[in-house]
Amino acid sequence: MALLGGSAVRELPPLKNAIEYAGKSFDNVFDRFKRFVSEVIPPVEVNMEEVKGEIWTDLSALYYKYEDETQKKAFREVAQEISEKMQEGKWEVIYKKLYRIERGTYTRNIA
Repeated sequence: MALLGGSAVRELPPLKNAIEYAGKSFDNVFDRFKRFVSEVIPPVEVNMEEVKGEIWTDLSALYYKYEDETQKKAFREVAQEISEKMQEGKWEVIYKKLYRIERGTYTRNIA
């Protein structure tokens, strides 16, 4: 017991214990919710071959959008540059360039 202003007051459980208990309760409820959702909504399965087919379709449309030989050559050179970076294990370089272009912050060279 602690004295507060001359009267005896029982000590309440420490705030830390109360917070830990609330956190554990929340975690338990959240875990049960995640299990429920995973049982109700089946995971989406992605067919890799189907996605690759879509990519080839997109690349084909992009390649044939260019009408003159200079544009097509530029396309092939970019594809080769990407291929070389991938073979060197530098996917991150390609990703960063694509990301910067998407955001509008691209500055020429592909290091």
